[in-house]
Amino acid sequence: LADQGELADSAVLQEQVRRMLADSKAKTITDNFAGQWLQLRKMNDVVRDSILFPEFDAELSSSMRRETELVFKSYLHGTENFLNMIVSDSTFVNQRLAEFYGMSGFEGTGYEPVSTLGINRYGLLSHASILTLTSHTFGTSPVNRGKWVLGQLLCNEPPPPPANVSTELVIEEGQELSMRDRLAAHVSDPGCAACHKSMDPIGLGLDNYNAIGQWRTLDDYGFEVDPAGVLPGELSFSTPKELSQLIREDDGTARCIVHHVFTYMLGRGEVITDYCDLDSVTQAWAATGYKFSELFVLLAQTPQFTNRAPVVEEGGQQ
Repeated sequence: LADQGELADSAVLQEQVRRMLADSKAKTITDNFAGQWLQLRKMNDVVRDSILFPEFDAELSSSMRRETELVFKSYLHGTENFLNMIVSDSTFVNQRLAEFYGMSGFEGTGYEPVSTLGINRYGLLSHASILTLTSHTFGTSPVNRGKWVLGQLLCNEPPPPPANVSTELVIEEGQELSMRDRLAAHVSDPGCAACHKSMDPIGLGLDNYNAIGQWRTLDDYGFEVDPAGVLPGELSFSTPKELSQLIREDDGTARCIVHHVFTYMLGRGEVITDYCDLDSVTQAWAATGYKFSELFVLLAQTPQFTNRAPVVEEGGQQ
């Protein structure tokens, strides 16, 4: 009877979570969780050199962010594998973003679902928002892009550089080097190589996109872009599309998404005593086909969530 009671309670909890996700108030998951996990909030602070990037303004920045939010939202209530967002061949655009991507036939400010086949867009990593917020004011940053993928999608972000190590790319006067060669010179320093060997190949794999996410064939220094690289485990890729596929298939990607949602739901990061439960959640999530809404249901049934202590404010109030 106790077991039946527990099953009944579990079923009630699952239904409650699903109803909450279906409620219009669940919009905050897109605004808050997607903004936190994908760092879309940083788009509000992005500045670009107006001479180098005259197309970039507040309207375009807002359109970029909204594209990613709408793609995320489309997976929140749907039944499609959430990991497919990383390699999706569809997106949402309004007229301004469509023109920016080189697409025609769109009018007005509304957003429409569209196929991205043929326009060099291969899922989340090719969204202009992600490519822009991981760049610099005057140009791209393969290091920042690689760090973003490792931190937000793989939960394997390298530690900050040692205090005595310069992060500046020092190039001798008169040298003409591509972005790839500049980074190669940088990682020749043993103090830099340990972290950059994992970040740089990912970032260089996305170097076909400039600092506001436009497709290009020449890098910031006028050299032909070579996006080919090798990830740990001798996993090679030759295009941004192949890179995205490798990230989507990495065993750590699903586990990392579980980590980010767990942190969002509980308001704290995971600790060592959480590991076994979250590994179990990751396995159970796989059994659902990685439906995003089911991840919230699974996490809501963990002891960390059901037995969490109330937050006690100053003065003793809960």
